[in-house]
Amino acid sequence: LAKEEAEAIAIQERRAKQEAEAIATQERLAKEEAEAIAIQERRAKQEAEAIATQERLAKEEAEAIAIQERRAKQEAEAIVIQERRAKQEAEAIATQERLAKEEAEAIATQERLIADRERRDQQEAEQKAQRLAARLRALGINPDEV
Repeated sequence: LAKEEAEAIAIQERRAKQEAEAIATQERLAKEEAEAIAIQERRAKQEAEAIATQERLAKEEAEAIAIQERRAKQEAEAIVIQERRAKQEAEAIATQERLAKEEAEAIATQERLIADRERRDQQEAEQKAQRLAARLRALGINPDEV
């Protein structure tokens, strides 16, 4: 009976030892699983930080593109203004050229009129001189001696 009790106790002790080993194994596995979960959580946190960084960089890039677009628009507007000014200057130059041409034509017309008037005045003076010479001759005076 004592032998059976000793064997029963030995069996119980082996079972207790096996249970203790099983519990130790379960604890080790739980610890390893907890460590794996902690690693996964760190990786997830790092991935979330990387995504946040990518989003920040994408936002900054979008802002830089918006700035570039605004600058390009301002440059285009400046070019349009320059083109408008160049067109206005060209129109002003064309107007000045037209006015200078009209003035030159007016001067040429005045010169022709003055030349015509001078010819008429000279012709009238010659006619007066001829009439005077004829009167003097009629009076018996030689006009060449006067």
